[in-house]
Amino acid sequence: MKKINLIIGDDLNSTNEHVNKLLAEATLEKYELNNLEDFEKYLSSGLNLSLFPENTIQVISLSNKVLKHIEKEDSGFVNLIKRISFYKQIVIVLAFDKKQIVDSNFINQIKPVANIVECTKLKYWQTAQIKEKIKQIGSELNLKFEESALTLITDYYKDKLDNLRSDIQKLQLYLLPDNKVSEKNIKELFSGVFNIEDLYKSIILHKDKEIFSLLNNIKQAHPVLYIIASLQNKLRQALKIRISLDEKLNKNQIAKVLGINLYKLEKEIVTLKNISTTYLKNIVSKLSEIEYKLKSGIINDSHALELFVLGNSTI
Repeated sequence: MKKINLIIGDDLNSTNEHVNKLLAEATLEKYELNNLEDFEKYLSSGLNLSLFPENTIQVISLSNKVLKHIEKEDSGFVNLIKRISFYKQIVIVLAFDKKQIVDSNFINQIKPVANIVECTKLKYWQTAQIKEKIKQIGSELNLKFEESALTLITDYYKDKLDNLRSDIQKLQLYLLPDNKVSEKNIKELFSGVFNIEDLYKSIILHKDKEIFSLLNNIKQAHPVLYIIASLQNKLRQALKIRISLDEKLNKNQIAKVLGINLYKLEKEIVTLKNISTTYLKNIVSKLSEIEYKLKSGIINDSHALELFVLGNSTI
């Protein structure tokens, strides 16, 4: 059995999951080798193996700077790791993109005696892999996703995967004692996110009947000023995208200039396909007017959004 584990990649959550699985009941010895001083201290401590207690796992995190030093200098690090592995398990973590370590001498030397795990962050376009990740976490938590629920939660988490496990754990608690996840469950748990997104789309597409139905649900969950602020953010971003499209910028340019995830941008472009810049400017102006009247006490919370919708229907 190989006692050296090499974890490579920039997905810190997955890295921690792998480390925790390896730990079991063992004691953790953690070494953060961020600079050459840390590295030299580690080498010195390794000279006396009797100092290491039994039943421990060493987790050694190497910075890019230290890895480059190991690559360049004959430091004896690999031989030391091999010696220590006779006495205990070792986990070496290279927490950066594997593209940075192509043709690494260190990895080539350690590979024959190590278990290698890649923990590379999934990208937003890797829908199938993200779905599998969600199903895997769900299976560990004894959750069973309906296909429509799986599609919905995948779409929501494509660009925010860092919170995936913790939010699925919240979903598990929310469903107890049940374990079947439906599309309705997802919308209930993340109602604010999905309802405001739906409200935004209904407003710019002039779907007045849907708007009033959504307003009733959203107003029960959020203060009116929060809803207005969320809509303003969405509408102002939409206006910037529409202006950029009018200026003939391509998707990559718009994503870079506005700092928008490319997947989200592509979806937004489809939504805005037949929406004019003038129309969006008018909506933003109308919403700002409603916000001013609300904060000034001219109108009250109970009617503010309805007045906005009625005003929007005349734009």
